[in-house]
Order: sequence, then structure tokens, then C-alpha cells
Amino acid sequence: MGGLNIISIWGWRITHDERKLMKKSLKLEEEDNILRKAEKLLSNYLVENKGKALTAKALHKRCVEDNHLDVSLTETEKILRDLHLLGRIRLDAKENVNYYFVS
Repeated sequence: MGGLNIISIWGWRITHDERKLMKKSLKLEEEDNILRKAEKLLSNYLVENKGKALTAKALHKRCVEDNHLDVSLTETEKILRDLHLLGRIRLDAKENVNYYFVS
């Protein structure tokens, strides 16, 4: 018994708990879409700038912040590591700094 019943626009009864779960699900889906969009932007930017090695911070500023996506630098670094593990981009570590590029 999840609390107050609310009738949706389709005539279904939705409890408060179900409504909270639906909102949470939509929020997670939206966050996932933002991360996928950021991944695509980062990958495309590196392909367009083939041969240039860029740090995660520079890529974050040029791709993510310029497109006003709500993605942190840590999430950007994770996306770049995942792209490297998938073989879509390359990684070169010099003096404790990771450089990402496409050759």
C-alpha cells in the first residue's frame, strides 16, 4: 500500500511510490542519454582533430562545457578510458598526464 493513489491521464491508478520510481527511471534515462551524447562528441572531436593529442581536461572544456552538458571531468575521464579500452581512441601517458588521440 504505497500511499495516496493518483489517477494518470490514461485512467490508471498510480501510487506515490510508483510515481517516484517512474521519475527516477526517467532521470536515469536522461542522464544516460547525456553521457552517450558526451561520448559521441568526444569521439567525433578526436576524429576531426586526427593526430592531435589532447588531455582529458582540454577535451572536457572543448566538447562538454562548450555544449553545456552536465558531465563532470571525472565522468569525461571515464568515458575516454572506456573509448580507449574499446579501441576507438588511443592513449599515451607522459609524466602522469594522459593524452588521448586518434591516429
